[in-house]
Parts: sequence; structure tokens; C-alpha cells
Amino acid sequence: MVHEYAGGWSLHLPDALRTSPQSAIRFSPYSLVCGTKAISPVEFEVPSVRMAMVNDLEWDMESCGNMRLIDLEAIDERRE
Repeated sequence: MVHEYAGGWSLHLPDALRTSPQSAIRFSPYSLVCGTKAISPVEFEVPSVRMAMVNDLEWDMESCGNMRLIDLEAIDERRE
């Protein structure tokens, strides 16, 4: 798997360094500048409460709970 992506790692290194927490300050440079954690590409594909808040969608607690249960059931199915 490493060999498949061997050529492009240097393009993603600056993003990884900006979003990784530093041990001395316990925050990532991104979070210090922007005031929030970086949103990973996976969060754009998988609906989450955080992305709903970013997109100003109004969700109630019941909808969030139902989505979480669906996610947990899907995880259990994949494990089996």
C-alpha cells in the first residue's frame, strides 16, 4: 500500500504538519490560527453533527441520535 502512494506524500506533508498537535503546546498550528480543529476529507463524505453545524443545518437531538445508531449498526455489520 505504501508503494501505491509513494510519489505524493510530500504534497500532503504540510497539511499533516499543520493539523497535528504539537507536544509542547498541545494544539495544532491550524487550531491556533483558525480557532477550531481542521475538518478531514472523511468528514465531508460522512455526515456528522459537526459538519451540520458548519453547514448551518438545523438538527434536533433525536435526529442526531438516530444517525448515530445507524452508524454504530453499520460498524457492527462490517466487523461481522
